[in-house]
Amino acid sequence: MDHIFALVIQKLEAMATDIAALKTHMSALTGNGQPGSIAELRERLDEHDRQINRWRGAVAVLGFLLLVLFGHEAWRALTS
Repeated sequence: MDHIFALVIQKLEAMATDIAALKTHMSALTGNGQPGSIAELRERLDEHDRQINRWRGAVAVLGFLLLVLFGHEAWRALTS
């Protein structure tokens, strides 16, 4: 009977060690007062989205300018 209790205690100690390691890894991911890996990834993704939106705006402006320039020339050629 004592052997069973010793085995159960040994398993519980191993589980406690595993849970402590898991807690440490979760703190590293989510951050324990400092930005964790997930927060850093989110920040990089937000910056990437902002850059994509800037490029979209620049391409839209360039497209509009080309439309005005060549559209005006095409309109003049059609009406004359």
